[in-house]
Amino acid sequence: MSLDGFPPVSRRQLLLGAGAAGVVAVAGCARDEDGETGQSGSSPTSNAAAGSSTAELFPQPEVRQASQGALATTLTCASGTVDAGGRTIAGHTYEGATPGPTLKLSPGDNLRIGLVNNLDSSAGGNGMGNGMGGGNGGGGGGGMQMGSGAATNLHTHGLHVSPEGNQDNVFLMVEQGQTQDYDIAIPESHWGGLNWYHPHHHGNVSVQVLGGMQGALIISGPLDEVPEVAAVTEQVLVLQRLQEGPAMIARMSAMHDNAFLSANGNPTFAVNGQVNPRITLRPSQVQRWRLLNADAIDYFDMALVDADGEDVPGALHILAFDGITLPSVRTVTRRRMVPGNRLEVLVQMPDVPGEVQLVGRAVPGFGQPDIVFATVDVAGDPVDSAIPETLPAQLTPIAAEEVRTRRRVQFGSFTNAMTINGVSFDQGPDEMEMVVGSVEEWTIENLSDQDHAFHIHTNPFWVVAEGGVELSEPAYFDTYAIPPATGPDSPGSLTVRFRPTQFTGRIVQHCHILPHEDAGMMGVVSLV
Repeated sequence: MSLDGFPPVSRRQLLLGAGAAGVVAVAGCARDEDGETGQSGSSPTSNAAAGSSTAELFPQPEVRQASQGALATTLTCASGTVDAGGRTIAGHTYEGATPGPTLKLSPGDNLRIGLVNNLDSSAGGNGMGNGMGGGNGGGGGGGMQMGSGAATNLHTHGLHVSPEGNQDNVFLMVEQGQTQDYDIAIPESHWGGLNWYHPHHHGNVSVQVLGGMQGALIISGPLDEVPEVAAVTEQVLVLQRLQEGPAMIARMSAMHDNAFLSANGNPTFAVNGQVNPRITLRPSQVQRWRLLNADAIDYFDMALVDADGEDVPGALHILAFDGITLPSVRTVTRRRMVPGNRLEVLVQMPDVPGEVQLVGRAVPGFGQPDIVFATVDVAGDPVDSAIPETLPAQLTPIAAEEVRTRRRVQFGSFTNAMTINGVSFDQGPDEMEMVVGSVEEWTIENLSDQDHAFHIHTNPFWVVAEGGVELSEPAYFDTYAIPPATGPDSPGSLTVRFRPTQFTGRIVQHCHILPHEDAGMMGVVSLV
């Protein structure tokens, strides 16, 4: 029997830039329309100009794995300079590395973390709302405590765990020089998949994430035992935007559109702290890549691209969105990832030798060109590879007839104010209640002429429509793009359904373009 109403579930990483040779590469290729047709340690890498590597693994973060029902560890937050592809920038890290260690647990385990705050004041936007002293929801008495520019805390993005006490409680504040003990109980019924952790102290979130504070968090599950999945090499790829002057970028968010925000600040784009790492795989070879878009700002259309700049058709066999396994594989050529999204895929190399690259294709409304995240030399004899047809989905779809409550939630305004239901987090916040055990359907409207990425804590949601048009293949997510408005009376919209279970307490919903969150686009939801 499920505890929470869901179906039951049966050496430190290299410092940023260490070993990386090369700079951010930009693919000057034509864009097509969207085409939907475990191991730790590190490996040598090289830039495209420096020759090939025979490694089959990109450099991987350190892995810290639960044992005997618990993972007890420390995450020390610290500020300093890091080498990003030959550039030295000011950054912020967990355990002296970016990304931080990958945490691996199983359903029923306890995650016990001592979060040590050794950050300096450069790690925040003065510690308060809007990244410049606007408060932390104190206007309505329901927000977070105000803190300094060095204040932080911890959010386990994607976990279905308690938001109260010292669990996934984003209302906790850990000041400079303090240590906060977290003890997070993973339910026995938790689904398996890729999640992540990052700071969530309002006003400082985007600065700290842009500085390098993020890490993968994996829960084991039935997907890991599917023969075709278990047979291939697994890699975690944390896609990062590492930012010079992140506090200034955060301050821009309330004054400029996404294209301006995205294009500014001279960022470095990296995978696991490495700039365009390079490996060698064989023709037709398949690997399991667990992709995390830890970029605080940018949308990408992820694709495998050949040496002619063309997307490799059907190279991405999607297993899971946002850590939630699909009922069957979705084979696509390209898939959009917004900040906070995870994409678990079997990536299949072309059947002929050559070079391919993992590319984040440019998305309209954002300021970056195509970004090359990693390069693969395809060489040697072909290998036979198998792709599974069915997968062990663990969550049940939410049918329309189950819905008992319908709501309309509004993000922003056409003048780009960073609000939820007309209220900035710093001035409010907007607050609502959701009854645990009920089923709700929300129409989330985007009143702004720019994209926003809807995210809510604790419970994932079933996405059923965009702009009022039903999706042909609904799925569960915990972060999803809300289309922009096309005029003052023509909002973009997203329709989602919730089935909140087990946990009560105060959580937040917000835009996961993190400078928007810091600028006030966050509200409170009380689970009762």
